[in-house]
Amino acid sequence: MNTLTIVGNLANEPRVIYTADGLCIAHFSIADNGWKPSKDNPKGEKTVIFWDCTLFGDMAERFGNEATKGREFTLKGVCIPDNYVDKNGNKVYKIAFNAESYKKGRLPRSKDGVDTANANNIGSDEKR
Repeated sequence: MNTLTIVGNLANEPRVIYTADGLCIAHFSIADNGWKPSKDNPKGEKTVIFWDCTLFGDMAERFGNEATKGREFTLKGVCIPDNYVDKNGNKVYKIAFNAESYKKGRLPRSKDGVDTANANNIGSDEKR
C-alpha cells in the first residue's frame, strides 16, 4: 500500500469515540495549504484541501488529549476509498486518510500575531 504524508493545521477539535471493545478512535480534519495552476496567474493561486483523518488506539487517545485547533501536524498514513450512497440516492466519492503516525508542529499564532511555538512545544509520536 502507498504511504502519504500530509502537513497541515488541525481544522477542528478531534472527535474521540470508543468502540464497545474499548478501541479509541479519533476523527479530525487537517487543512493543507497549497497552490493550484491558474491561467490568470503564472504563480498559481492558493488553495486549501481539507483531509478527513482517523487515528486508532493509544495514539488516538493521546492525539485527542493534546491536539488543539490550529496546531500544525505532520501525518503519515494511507488513503482509503470511502464511497457510499447518501440518503438521497446520490453516489458520494470520498477518500479517507487513516493516519499511522503523527508529529506535532508549530502552535497557532496568538490573536495578537505572536508566534507561540518554541522548541519545547515540538514533539513526536511517530511509531518506531
